[in-house]
Amino acid sequence: MKAVLFDLDGTVLDTLEDLKNAVNHGLISFGFPPRSKEYVRLAIGNGTTKLMERCCPEGTPKEIVEDALAEFKKYYSEHYLENTVPYDGIKELLLELSKTYYIGIVSNKDDIFAKKLIDLLLPDIFNFVQGSYVDKPRKPYPYLVEKVLTENNLKREDCIYVGDTDIDAKTAQNSNISCLLVHYGYRKKEELLVQCPNETYVDSYQELIDKIKQVLR
Repeated sequence: MKAVLFDLDGTVLDTLEDLKNAVNHGLISFGFPPRSKEYVRLAIGNGTTKLMERCCPEGTPKEIVEDALAEFKKYYSEHYLENTVPYDGIKELLLELSKTYYIGIVSNKDDIFAKKLIDLLLPDIFNFVQGSYVDKPRKPYPYLVEKVLTENNLKREDCIYVGDTDIDAKTAQNSNISCLLVHYGYRKKEELLVQCPNETYVDSYQELIDKIKQVLR
C-alpha cells in the first residue's frame, strides 16, 4: 500500500489563531507581554513545549515556562476549535487522494488534540491520526513516522510526507522518506527556499496531486 503522510498544523488545518490565543493566555498569566500572530507563526513547528519556550521572554526560568505551558494547555483544551478550520480545498484534495492512497496524519500536536480536531473537522477520511506524546521524541526525530510505518505495515519507499516547514523536511529526511512542502502554511515561500533549498515545493493542490503521483508511481 502506498501512503501519503500529512503534517497537521499549517498543512491540513489552519490552527494559528487558536494557538496564538492560547500562547498569549499562558504569557499574560505570568505578566509577560503577548506575542503577535506573526511571532507565534515562526515559533510553531516543534511541539507545544518548544512553542512556549520560544514565546516566553529570553531568560525565563524553566519552571515558569512549564507553568506557562500548563496554562496554555488548559486554555487550549477549552478553546481549540474557536477559529481553527481546514484550509480551503483540502477536504476535496484528501478525498481525491484517499481513492488511491492510504492517508494519515503525523503531527507534533499533542495526540489528543490531533485526534479531536480531525474527528470534528475532517471525519472518516484518514486511515490514521498520529500526534505527539510528552515522553516520546517529536519531529524532526523519526519516532512518530517509524511508529505509523510499523503499525500500518507501510514501507518507507512507498510513502511521502507532506508538510509546510523545515521541521517537516528534516522529519522526512531523518525517516528516509520522500517529502513535499506546501507554500500556504506557517512558512512563507521565501523562507522555505532559504531553509530548505533542495526540497520540492508545490503551489497548488493540483500540483500536489501530480507530484505525489510522480513520486509514488
